[in-house]
Amino acid sequence: MKLASPICVALATLMNSTGCGDGPLDPGVGGSGLAYIVTSDPYRLVVLETDTQREVNKISLTPVPRGVAVTPDGSHVYVTSLPNTVQVIETASNRVVMNVDVGMSPWTVTVSPDGAFAYVGNLGDSTISVIETPGFRSVSGIFARGANTVIATVKLSSGVVGIAFTPLGEYAYVTSQRADMVSVIETTNHTVVAEIPVGILPQLVAITPDGERAYVANFGSDDISVIEIASMTIAGTIDLSENGDGPFGIVITRDGSSAYVTNFLSGNISVIDIASGNIVTTIEIGRVGTGIAMSPRGDLLYVTSLDQGVTVIDTETNTVKETIAVPGTTNGIAVGPSTTS
Repeated sequence: MKLASPICVALATLMNSTGCGDGPLDPGVGGSGLAYIVTSDPYRLVVLETDTQREVNKISLTPVPRGVAVTPDGSHVYVTSLPNTVQVIETASNRVVMNVDVGMSPWTVTVSPDGAFAYVGNLGDSTISVIETPGFRSVSGIFARGANTVIATVKLSSGVVGIAFTPLGEYAYVTSQRADMVSVIETTNHTVVAEIPVGILPQLVAITPDGERAYVANFGSDDISVIEIASMTIAGTIDLSENGDGPFGIVITRDGSSAYVTNFLSGNISVIDIASGNIVTTIEIGRVGTGIAMSPRGDLLYVTSLDQGVTVIDTETNTVKETIAVPGTTNGIAVGPSTTS
């Protein structure tokens, strides 16, 4: 790895976005979708239609928005905002309907696969704020509706950067970058059940669709830590240093065959074959990639950047298809189902 200045490392931390992660990966396989993109200057949530890449909405946000996640049914979008709130957007009306107080410096947010909870990662006080969402859920056999309230706070070793749920939602895997650690949270009681040492400065994390392994992008050691879910232990490490500098965001394809990793400092994307653990190609995007998300059909990849615009990648050819002009710096990104289809 080329030695990064402390300023670069701090910048990588500050511009963390939730892409892969941050939101369920399967908003409706084969259907149309909407990409929700957080921008700064101006502070907005830009909504793109994934079939056409057409901008269909812009929603004003209060300063300073960062991460974003969408519920599996597409009814609500959650945006983390400094210093300590989450803005809740109702997609039927495309407006902010509530602000939820959370921990200090919330940077990332991910919704559980059943839509019952939003886990908010607070970088400033090293906690997870657990928000009960408006979706219906069974409580002792009785179905009840949540009220977008914080029902639990989970204390961790250091500031939270990335969150990913296992496919059935039993566990959340959470990166703590200053501790070089992944904490495993059991979601029934919202308690930490394991801490797994990983590489240096872990950023985002993604879990395979079969729930067997978690992949952690380590910014400081230029590698990917592979965790076996069953044993909660390290199964291997994938070195990206030959072409990738500063791994940051990560997403896994819906068939579980490939992982795409944004390299913050080298301005490219490493494509990993999951079966072999080999890097099969590197996609040059020529910009500082941060957030990353997959379209519902899995044919397109969206990459946000410190530069203006969103890069769209064709996953069949692993080439840049286009760059969508979006005013301001693009931060977090999440993809959900179309609420009109």
